Amino acid sequence: HVVLDLTDLAYLETASYGLMMNLQRLVKESDYRFVLCGLSPHVKWQLSCVHLSRQFDTFDTREAAIMELAPEDAY
Repeated sequence: HVVLDLTDLAYLETASYGLMMNLQRLVKESDYRFVLCGLSPHVKWQLSCVHLSRQFDTFDTREAAIMELAPEDAY
């Protein structure tokens, strides 16, 4: 799985959207999940403006993302 932690990111550059979509596709082809975490309100707003807010699974924190992706027998 891939967790992209955007906690320290104030905004996304335009090229970031395409890169994230490509990475998501590659990860999905390998039967894994690509998720985002730590999105600021502004980054959430940006994703909604380009109609990508529903494209990605998002989590408030890295820990929450890891717990969701961890195998059930890991805890």
